[in-house]
Amino acid sequence: MMFWTLSSILNLLLLVSGKNEKLFYVYDWSDIINLSHSKSFTFTKRLSYEASDLENYGCGPLMNQDIGLYQSHQYMVFELFYHRLLESFMRTTDPNEASIFFIPYDIGIDSTTRRSDGALTNTKCPNLNIVLNRLKEQPYFNRNYGRDHFILTSINQPMGYYLNKDCRKFYDNCWNCTKLGIDNYPHYLFNELKIHKSLVHKWISIPFPSNYHHSKLVKYKSWLIENNRNIKITFQGSPFVTSKKGKILRKLILKECKRRNNNDNNECHYNKLKTHHSNTKLDINLYYQSELCLMPQGDFPTRKGVLDALFAGCIPVVFNLYTAHKQWLNHWENQSIVYDLIEYIPYENVIDNIQNTFDHLIGLAQNKIELLRRRKLFNTIAFRMQYNKFNGGSKEIDAVDVFMNKLLS
Repeated sequence: MMFWTLSSILNLLLLVSGKNEKLFYVYDWSDIINLSHSKSFTFTKRLSYEASDLENYGCGPLMNQDIGLYQSHQYMVFELFYHRLLESFMRTTDPNEASIFFIPYDIGIDSTTRRSDGALTNTKCPNLNIVLNRLKEQPYFNRNYGRDHFILTSINQPMGYYLNKDCRKFYDNCWNCTKLGIDNYPHYLFNELKIHKSLVHKWISIPFPSNYHHSKLVKYKSWLIENNRNIKITFQGSPFVTSKKGKILRKLILKECKRRNNNDNNECHYNKLKTHHSNTKLDINLYYQSELCLMPQGDFPTRKGVLDALFAGCIPVVFNLYTAHKQWLNHWENQSIVYDLIEYIPYENVIDNIQNTFDHLIGLAQNKIELLRRRKLFNTIAFRMQYNKFNGGSKEIDAVDVFMNKLLS
């Protein structure tokens, strides 16, 4: 666990002033990135992502310029991070000046997305051997076995079906590299992590790409807009998830939410999605209309919806500490904020008495003063939890700035 110290604060001041003694270098492997992008998106059953998700350098299609709202796919975290690195003042184009090196290869996309038609499938990482050969030729990588290099994987850490034996060669060769991903779990939570230590070693989580991206054209902070939130509790999701605990919890929430909706108080609204696929589109407006947004785990505890809800001013309710509280530790600024901001109810408490859980949440949803306090609390860290639009001219510190300043310091 990392905490902000005096030196960290001083480094942050250097970041704001545009001064930093240490620099990073990005290998010029744009051809590898282009090789990972699909030629077309014609698969009819399940796409990894769609062509429109690549718009605006990974932000996706623009929905509302005034609040910086886009339709962002969670797999676009690499695209967003990569382009933000390219415009960072901490970047050097001379590798001899660098103390840290970024390897621009997204094994997440390479392992999941078939290039011919965009299908989500086990590809066995067709670009991996090209990357490994290039690393062997890099003197900067070989001089200390990659200890000063970092990588980013766009899919969940325990997705062993895709990060299989063929693809794990990358992690074996990059054992000493710092590894970034959208989630980070201790080895004992998933069998894949117990068996394959390279999926855990030096792994750090960074925020999901929310649907909010700041730029100089953004006029309003979406999370502070005073909406008429006429829905007390909202849940968007599907009961068809692979996690047994997740499936039980979601079905229980669905049943109680339906029961609570049979009155005039609009206590709970459920948007039942047909699938839990990563490219399923949520109804963003529901988050702006609701006070509390339920975030039960799906296949894994983490959910992109946690960030989407926060930026829409809807307070997330989680049932596993690894959904948010123990993720993105560099970005919360300090651990007390996330515990004060996001409502946590232990899984067992919900299973034991779902009615008591909803009674408690409805009481919280009626406490307008408390909810406004939480939204204002989020305001103190909001920009740290999102990715600025590339070439958007924003001077706000974003998730990339926070991580790079931490890494370089």
